[in-house]
Amino acid sequence: MNSLIVLLADLEKGPRQKTWVLDQKWLNDALRDTEATSRGEGSVDATISKNGMRVVVRGRITAPLSMPCARTLDPVEVDVDAELMLVLSPACGAIASPQRKKGRKKSEQSPGGFAAKGHKAEVDRATKEREISAEEAAEDVYAGTEIVLDNFVREYIILELPMAPMRSDLRAQDKPAIPAPPEDAIADAGKQIDPRLAPLAAVAVRLKHEKE
Repeated sequence: MNSLIVLLADLEKGPRQKTWVLDQKWLNDALRDTEATSRGEGSVDATISKNGMRVVVRGRITAPLSMPCARTLDPVEVDVDAELMLVLSPACGAIASPQRKKGRKKSEQSPGGFAAKGHKAEVDRATKEREISAEEAAEDVYAGTEIVLDNFVREYIILELPMAPMRSDLRAQDKPAIPAPPEDAIADAGKQIDPRLAPLAAVAVRLKHEKE
């Protein structure tokens, strides 16, 4: 299925602007393990550049898909439009790059440079680690002399799929689990008598007539 390929040698000449068409076969193969299917051709527009040993990919992915409605199983149109951002390093240096070592060391120290201890230090360390993770969320690795983007694009598309797609008319006419009583029942609520109180009501009427 690999068809979104850039040669590393080509990046030595400068950034490359690439546009790939994601045909229906590519999309359906990529979405084989999901409930989504292709409605037509998608696309990947990307700029790929090399910064030292790292490869940076920025672009956009579009894909017209269809998924079964979570309530009726009718087809629901799902239009994927996702931003593509990748920072790829050589596979041999992915486990312990200098930047990651430096980040972890900072997260293990207090602002004064001493080893962090106690609850506050644990909170500070967790916060630092979350920040580092956010910065490195787009990082991954590549191997060989080619940059193959197929699996990355597939993952981006799958992450955009809704958990419970629903027909738009069902969302607009969503009804509560317990329907409200009819309007006429609300209007006559004060006039209605509990059947259990009917004998007492009859006695009250009789006594009223006797007094008159």
